[in-house]
Amino acid sequence: MKSSFSYKWLLSPQVILVSLLAGMALGYFKPSWALHFEIIGEMFLDSLTMCIIPLLISASIKSVSSIMRGPSNIKTLLGIFLLIMFGTAFLGALLGILGTLGKNTTPDFLNSLGKLILSQQKIDTHTGSALAVFLKDLIPRNILQAIVTNANLSILCVSILLGLASGILPEEKTNIFLSFTNNVFEIFMTLINRIIYLLPIGLFALVSTQVAHMGIEVVFVMSKMILLFLCACIFILFASIFAIASVEKTKFLEVLKLYQQALVIGFVSSSRYAALPSVLEANSKLSAKRTDEFENYFLMTLVLNPAGSAFFFSMFSVFMLGVYNHPINLEVMIVIVAGSSFCVIAMGGIPAIAAFSFFSIVANPLNIPVEVAVILLINVAYLIDPLLTLSNLCLNISVATVLASRSRPDPNEARASVVQRDT
Repeated sequence: MKSSFSYKWLLSPQVILVSLLAGMALGYFKPSWALHFEIIGEMFLDSLTMCIIPLLISASIKSVSSIMRGPSNIKTLLGIFLLIMFGTAFLGALLGILGTLGKNTTPDFLNSLGKLILSQQKIDTHTGSALAVFLKDLIPRNILQAIVTNANLSILCVSILLGLASGILPEEKTNIFLSFTNNVFEIFMTLINRIIYLLPIGLFALVSTQVAHMGIEVVFVMSKMILLFLCACIFILFASIFAIASVEKTKFLEVLKLYQQALVIGFVSSSRYAALPSVLEANSKLSAKRTDEFENYFLMTLVLNPAGSAFFFSMFSVFMLGVYNHPINLEVMIVIVAGSSFCVIAMGGIPAIAAFSFFSIVANPLNIPVEVAVILLINVAYLIDPLLTLSNLCLNISVATVLASRSRPDPNEARASVVQRDT
């Protein structure tokens, strides 16, 4: 007889909130105690990270090959993704300008910024042309070496190319390969589904040790920008849920309730891939007739459309320009928007702390000191990462929902059109 006991209560918002607050309190009041939990947080993150590359590869191949064989035009989809990413990057820069980020800095602000920079070790950043480095790293000389060295940009590019090739070839030649890819995808989805039940423990350990290391000084240094981005994320959340509810002709609160667990998991784990099983489960309950279409589009947006990150990095670029009193004209605006979009594509699925050096793609053309920018980003990584994941996840779900609704006509509408033609 199977037990009816469920562990889903571990992922409830109440439990997550208690873990978050307890971790913050321990890190702030007893930092020496919090450091003892550091290894637990690292083990939890490592257990999720080990699933990222297999999911990145299998999801890319699965989504691209499926869409290539479907009725959709791949060029149109890529154009839509780029338009969304450039559009959100522009809005991020515009919000930063309107919010006068980095302007009117006080002596206390500059003093805190100077202390923060001097307290850090030198950060290794890309040398030479960042755009040239980005383009050069697209294609690896050795695929296995790219996997071993976690060169996620190269892995992403190769996976997309494999998906394109699999979609072009006849099905009889790629069935075994795609079946294997789908099985890998399902296996690691199942694995993440089990690991995620450790989220309350992992979150407590991560938050407590980060607060113990970081303190709260850096939060005040960048408080205005963080607050603006938080407001933008809340707007993106509500706009995305509203868009989904409109497309699916469902009540706003019902959609929010269905995706609640996925959004919480993505937020606290700072990983869209960790939320992937919950997203697909929620969609299957919301729109069972378009599950396959949604899955293909969502996996593709997951890989190719981190629009929320483009929004943040364009805003952060304006903040850094404001700190150094650089004027913003049309040419600078173009560099911010295009550079931020290239930047987030280059990051792929790389952990944020390791990927922040790619900000040099934006910083170098604008003469922003890369080392200072990277130090600031690293010190607020555990505050920004959850918001980046939440904004990206909301946009990915809403875009995939809209695309899936247009890829297959509603059965009632299709039946009506047939009757109309017959009469």
